[in-house]
Amino acid sequence: MALREVRHPRQRGLLALGQSRGGIDHAVRDPAATLTRVGDVVGVEVLRAQPVHALFTRHATLRPGRSVAYLWHQADGVATVRLFFEQQGSVIEDPGTGSACANLGGWCALNGLAPLSWRIEQGEAILRPNVLYLDVAANGSVQVGGKVQAVAEGVFTLP
Repeated sequence: MALREVRHPRQRGLLALGQSRGGIDHAVRDPAATLTRVGDVVGVEVLRAQPVHALFTRHATLRPGRSVAYLWHQADGVATVRLFFEQQGSVIEDPGTGSACANLGGWCALNGLAPLSWRIEQGEAILRPNVLYLDVAANGSVQVGGKVQAVAEGVFTLP
């Protein structure tokens, strides 16, 4: 997974997330997953974030039509996370994102934070709380787990 760090002036990043002040210092983009990690944010700021559509699409876009931001703060083995994405003119929040959690694990491994075992809490801000578990081994292998609830079932037939 190739990560490249993209520095944004502090105020632009904060405004894109609906914040007027706080601790957002940089973003990390992962071209493979089109994730943006806005770092050095305290947990309360993660929960308060309210992206401004025009600024979000300007500052969290990897390529036209693909704007994604993954915010996180970790303390004492518990990470508060939120995943925002742009779809048809709106910024939408995903209540639980295992693939983004796995990418967070990859970022942690590449940045020397492994080994680790974190409880990932997502969805609280939109009243759809989810809990995932992230384990990153010393060798960089990543495991994500949690409980799921089936909400539908069916059959897809492909031509």
